[in-house]
Amino acid sequence: MKYLVTGGSGFVGSHLCDKLIQEGHEVICIDNNLTSSKSNIEHLLHNNNFQYVYSDILDIRDIECDGIFHLASPTDPVVCKKYPLITIDVNTTGTSKLVKIAMEKGIPLLYMSSIRVKDEQQTCYSEAKRIGETYCLQSNDLYGTKCKIARCSHIYGPRMAKNDGRVIPTFIRNALSNEDITVIDTVDSFCYVDDAVRGLYKFMQSEHKGVIEFCGYDILLITLADLIKDIIKSKSKILIIPHHSKRNFTNNRNASILGWDPTIKIAAGLEKLFKSILEL
Repeated sequence: MKYLVTGGSGFVGSHLCDKLIQEGHEVICIDNNLTSSKSNIEHLLHNNNFQYVYSDILDIRDIECDGIFHLASPTDPVVCKKYPLITIDVNTTGTSKLVKIAMEKGIPLLYMSSIRVKDEQQTCYSEAKRIGETYCLQSNDLYGTKCKIARCSHIYGPRMAKNDGRVIPTFIRNALSNEDITVIDTVDSFCYVDDAVRGLYKFMQSEHKGVIEFCGYDILLITLADLIKDIIKSKSKILIIPHHSKRNFTNNRNASILGWDPTIKIAAGLEKLFKSILEL
């Protein structure tokens, strides 16, 4: 099978490209590297089953493939604030272009969304993802398309950008510098990248469509900060910001219908991530 992966040189996208190649598929990777790096796919460039196309997905016209993984989008909250219109465009206009291609060819499209669409606080990222989801679901209802929506929790692991503004990279930077770690007193859900990619692949290979949620392991952010401090042997102090509500993502997980569950627990995943940082 030949798969198109948009955002394929990004953190998650590059791991997905690795998975697809390992499974014996051909991959067309499209990325403009706005928030990613070609170095993430450098090891694949000489593989005959891998093709890299430097392009913006908004410029896409047509492409020959058997399925589409749509991962193109800024995800770092700091970057999303810097590029709000781009974040909105790739998830709305970009999604509509890809859905039309999938509809014309009768092929499946997997749209990578986020559990952030369920947050009460609205951001350009969560709103863009929500609209992208709606477009996919309406296309399924009206035209019988095969759109799959993977609603993922926080994904972490090797190849995350050093300056990424998400929780785990931020805590790691603070801990490495022995700076205070500011923590909101709440629970969040984290999924190691290998588990996430395995879930995306199983979803694409299945007959299921619509929304499936892939949540990793729930953890108090205070506990997460303590784990990172212990791994790094940091002298950072943890500053706690009270929070009025406690999230619980475990009860929302429905990816078990695919025979999927996370396998890499947070402590082990953090060890793997920190080891990859030391090897850079």
